[in-house]
Amino acid sequence: MPLNFNSDSRSTLNNPNSALLEDTLGLLSAAGTATAAWKLPRATVPSLVGTTLHHAFGVVDFGPAVLPAVVFVSNAVPVPLLP
Repeated sequence: MPLNFNSDSRSTLNNPNSALLEDTLGLLSAAGTATAAWKLPRATVPSLVGTTLHHAFGVVDFGPAVLPAVVFVSNAVPVPLLP
C-alpha cells in the first residue's frame, strides 16, 4: 500500500506528543522499539466506529547532519477504530 502524505500526516507531524497523540515523537529503545498511541475521546465521531485506517511510521535521524533524514518507513498496518 503506498504512503500518501495528507492532512492526517501533516497534523501528526505538526502536533507530536499532544493530548491526542501519545509518544509519537521520541527515541527508540536500545532494542530499536517504541510505542505510540492515539487517545481519542469516546464518541468523538460515533459513525467512524468499525472503520479501519491504515497507518505507517517513520524513523528520522536527527544526528549531526545539517538536516534530519528519514532512515526507515514501516509497512502500513490496519488500525481498527473501536468503541
